[in-house]
Amino acid sequence: MIFMNLKKLRDDNIPKKFENLVTKNNNLPKNKKFKFSDQDILNISCFNNIKTLPFKYNAMTHADINNDYKDSEYAQSAFTQQDWDESRNNPLIVHFTIKPFEKNKKQDKYFKQWWETVSKTGFQEEILKKYDSNQ
Repeated sequence: MIFMNLKKLRDDNIPKKFENLVTKNNNLPKNKKFKFSDQDILNISCFNNIKTLPFKYNAMTHADINNDYKDSEYAQSAFTQQDWDESRNNPLIVHFTIKPFEKNKKQDKYFKQWWETVSKTGFQEEILKKYDSNQ
C-alpha cells in the first residue's frame, strides 16, 4: 500500500528521479539490477521521506512469512514479534514477490489461496499454459 503527497512529489521533482533510476537500472548488467525495481526506485527516490506501514499491509511472500518469528532473521531485524505474528496470521495485503505458479511454492498457504482465487476467474488454464511454456 502506498500513499503519496503528490504536491510534494512534484515540488521535489521526484518523477525525474524515477525516470533517472529506471534508465540507470535498465542499463545495468542483469546481476546488478534492482531486485524489486518498483519498490527499490520508490525507496531510493523518496529516501528520508518515507513512513513505514505495518508489515500486514505489505506481507511479502519472499520475506519468510510462513516462518515463526524465532526462525526468521528478516522478521527479527525489522519487526516486533507481535507485529510479525499479527501479519502472518492476518495479513491485509499479501504481496506476491515470488511468482505464485512456481512449483516449489505451491504448498505455501498464501499460494494455495492465490490459486483458489485464480480458479474462480476463468484464467487458470491460460496461466498454467504460460507457466508450462516458460519451463
